[in-house]
Amino acid sequence: MPKSFAGRFGTVEYTDPLPSLPPEIRVDQQAKIYACPISGSIVRPDFYEIIPTQIVGELFDIKGNDSLRHSKADNIDLRYEFYPGGADQVLLGASIKYKDPIEYAVVRNGGPSAQYLMPENFGNAHNYGFEAVFTKFFGMFGVSANYTYTKSRITTTKQYFYRDPTLGLRARS
Repeated sequence: MPKSFAGRFGTVEYTDPLPSLPPEIRVDQQAKIYACPISGSIVRPDFYEIIPTQIVGELFDIKGNDSLRHSKADNIDLRYEFYPGGADQVLLGASIKYKDPIEYAVVRNGGPSAQYLMPENFGNAHNYGFEAVFTKFFGMFGVSANYTYTKSRITTTKQYFYRDPTLGLRARS
């Protein structure tokens, strides 16, 4: 039987100006460049991530986090589009994002077996990406290819647990 919790009410209000200025530079009739030197975006938490409930899992229980904030990102994007004719196209894009992501963390609550997963706001993540899309038609037959490369990096505080022969289970950050 699922656990029940007392009902809660709440209001979350925020204002996030999201600057965006994606100027289009037309190289010629077949090619364009979009350069967005900076834009802003947000990602709201999923509804189940903010409900203060607990789901019993095989290895970890999962709890909601009613203190979770939305994630904000600053983006720098550059995109080149080439349309040689018909439905043929070559698209190349690169992006850099700096954001404060929502990630699941192991939270310890008491002894060594009292731990669960909970979504939390983490520090600053850096995401770098490149994408290439190619489409070529030969009459009614078409070929399409897509390559995407992303690299993400985030530094978080870690806590290590070890067993001391005299003091028992210990933690160190």
